[in-house]
Amino acid sequence: MALFYKFSHDPGINLYMEELFKSLANNVYCRSELQSRFLPAAVEVLQASEAHMPLGMVSVTLDVLGLVVRGCGEQWLPQELVTQVFPCLVHRVLQSEDSAVLQSGGECVRAFIASGAQHLIEWVDPQGRSGLYLCVQVILHLLSPLHPEFSATFVGKLIVVFVKKASSLLGEHLELLLRAVLSKMQSVQTSTVVQSLVLVFAHLMQYQLESVISFLVAVPDPSGQPALSYVLNEWCRNHSYFFGAYETKVSSLALCKLLSHCIATRDQRVTNIRVSIDSSSSTSEGVTTRSAKSCRRVEVPVALCLVKLVVGDLQAQLEMDTAEEE
Repeated sequence: MALFYKFSHDPGINLYMEELFKSLANNVYCRSELQSRFLPAAVEVLQASEAHMPLGMVSVTLDVLGLVVRGCGEQWLPQELVTQVFPCLVHRVLQSEDSAVLQSGGECVRAFIASGAQHLIEWVDPQGRSGLYLCVQVILHLLSPLHPEFSATFVGKLIVVFVKKASSLLGEHLELLLRAVLSKMQSVQTSTVVQSLVLVFAHLMQYQLESVISFLVAVPDPSGQPALSYVLNEWCRNHSYFFGAYETKVSSLALCKLLSHCIATRDQRVTNIRVSIDSSSSTSEGVTTRSAKSCRRVEVPVALCLVKLVVGDLQAQLEMDTAEEE
């Protein structure tokens, strides 16, 4: 522990230390001892002012805390983690404006939700605030337009896990979160952040397609038009650049679900939308990069774009399967 905090500013050493903590957290014979030694130190760091902490110590502590929480599995979390550590975690995230702390804090909250959602939902702090309410506040804080856009880099996964674990209890909180996601999406420029936010709508469309469409039709975008058109344009524009097997799978399945809905119902709220896509003509033979293409934007019906993207995903998967067989 002493070495970990002494070299908390060194990313090279942190990489190895975090692997060690992960192994200990996942070992049933070491888990309790690790928690008894690490958690008091983590609480002390989270309660201290960031200004008085060495550079990087808070975010690294949050990273390791997430590993410790995940090591508990999806069972009932130890009481100390929920009643003592979680409130300190929430307080630190809500008081911070540091992008590294916000990113690590959001991932740590995701670990708490994934491992102990039921425990958090049932827990209430001395001020009468439930764990559910505090999770919502953390997400809204990460989505705040006052914070750098990189603070929302991983918020999409956090919201997806939160909705999965507590969808039946969210009530009006869900609409509040979706409005915050939409607002943040309209203010960011970085592709990875946009993808993280699009992932939220893609996930929800797999299970609540009609509700999501109705919500986006009712909420205006900055130009005063229904936000559905804006979301579909951003989604179609970014889908081909999604990275990560999980993100790509979620987006592909949701596109298939939306395309099936368009074919089956001819829903004019969707089919009347036109989206802007790249019409690229290669300037060289063989494999080309985006910079090696002459690109122009053209508008096409959204259904046509969905077919193009789904077929592209299928072709890519067939090529991967063929390569593996060879």
